[in-house]
Amino acid sequence: MALVEVNRSITRHIKDVWEIVSDISCYPNFMPSVNEVTILEDKRPKWTVSRWSATLRDSVMEWTEIDHYDASRARIDFRQLEGDLESLDGSWQLYNEAGQTRVCLLMNFRIGIPSIEDILTPIAIQALEENCHGMLEDIEKQLRVS
Repeated sequence: MALVEVNRSITRHIKDVWEIVSDISCYPNFMPSVNEVTILEDKRPKWTVSRWSATLRDSVMEWTEIDHYDASRARIDFRQLEGDLESLDGSWQLYNEAGQTRVCLLMNFRIGIPSIEDILTPIAIQALEENCHGMLEDIEKQLRVS
């Protein structure tokens, strides 16, 4: 499994950041890399099943995931149920730090094509890191306008 972890400190209260991060269906409204998020099953505040379409370096990736929400810990754990990658899971974790909120987005993935896994994984790591940094930047921008 390959690991991607990105962090960003945002000068907003953790509650405000949680409201944006936990509303995944709004991501396409302000994240250019997220083409579509469709909620298939909505059992919030505990969990959702969602279908995603996102663009990474001119390639469209699609998957369905289950998201488990824990507002008391400001955490979302997600796991791919089906999709373009062999496996994908991770978490959003928010930390209250001296008047700021640190957002940590963690992703573990496996491409699942053994013959080219060694070649594609470093490229995928870089593309996902860029995309995740962009998502955190987009969240911060969205908080500025709200």
